[in-house]
Amino acid sequence: MKWLSKLLRHNSHTINVFANVNGGGYMVNAESVRGNDVYVQNEGTISFGDAVWLNSFPNGSMFRTALNTYLPNAKISIGNRCKINGTVLHANQEILLGDDCRIGPGTVICDNDSHRVALSVEERSKAPASAPIHIGNNVWIGMNCIILKGVTIGDNAIIAAGSVVTKSCEPNAIYAGNPAKFVKRIDQ
Repeated sequence: MKWLSKLLRHNSHTINVFANVNGGGYMVNAESVRGNDVYVQNEGTISFGDAVWLNSFPNGSMFRTALNTYLPNAKISIGNRCKINGTVLHANQEILLGDDCRIGPGTVICDNDSHRVALSVEERSKAPASAPIHIGNNVWIGMNCIILKGVTIGDNAIIAAGSVVTKSCEPNAIYAGNPAKFVKRIDQ
């Protein structure tokens, strides 16, 4: 994987995008990615559409973009023209982002519970519950949001800053709060 990291850092389209690339997974179409100082822990597959921007520490924020697949079958797929700013993606199963998504700094997207709730150390060390996250086209996720396992966010939805999304969100609508709730439809 070190050869891939070196290649990506020296490709004219990906200069300084991937600061650390760890793991034995696959990265598909990574040459079309721009950005800076992204951390990657990849045991699965990460794929990119065209003209993807991955920005760490955008506009002086303290948040680094990180892409993490923890299991061999885990997938992260980022659509065309997505702009991801200071966001962390954690995948044990699958995270899919459609085309033209915008994600604000401090956001965490996690398709798993990170650990099991149990008294014994042995039980806690087993793989946590996971469910895919699907984010549609032209979705805007404000800064400091948390998107949890099993959520689908419909096309053209807006998730307000600071929201915790625990349930699926309809297309063409605004959601806000903890937990995120429907606010209103977007008509234009």
